[in-house]
Amino acid sequence: LIIAIIIALRKRSLRLKFALLLRFVPFLSKLQKNITLMRFSKTIANLITAGFSLKAALLTTSEVVDVRYQTIVTDIAQKSLEQGLSLTDAMKKYPDFFPDILISAVSTGEKSGKLSPVLSQMAEFYEEEIIYNLETFLTLLEPALLVVVGVVVGLLAGALISPIYRLIGKF
Repeated sequence: LIIAIIIALRKRSLRLKFALLLRFVPFLSKLQKNITLMRFSKTIANLITAGFSLKAALLTTSEVVDVRYQTIVTDIAQKSLEQGLSLTDAMKKYPDFFPDILISAVSTGEKSGKLSPVLSQMAEFYEEEIIYNLETFLTLLEPALLVVVGVVVGLLAGALISPIYRLIGKF
């Protein structure tokens, strides 16, 4: 089953449907968005540091980010930047995908001429958010797993003891 899911997720159309499904799970949607924003920030920062142009960095980044963000990042790279918009103005077109804190940081980085370090800091910020969210999730998951294990052990004990009591009752 797990192998079939992995093979199925290699297809772009199924990945998109799976990503849309994850949007409705509250914790996972936030985690997925933070992971995507971290990848977005870190990849662009590294590529700009390596000497790529902003357009080339965005086109390369579109292959790394979540399926939902691919068309948006490609649109920013191919249309908005060619129209002369700044990265900040292009990101403001998509407020559902780019939070205000990231847009403000990119604006500051563009104005100061230090976009790469600012994006690296934002990547670190999102990485810390991901770690915090995962720790919170695991803290909430531990008691739930304890209850599930208790129920399973109780059912197994009942399934083993019940036939013994029936045998004793016949004698």
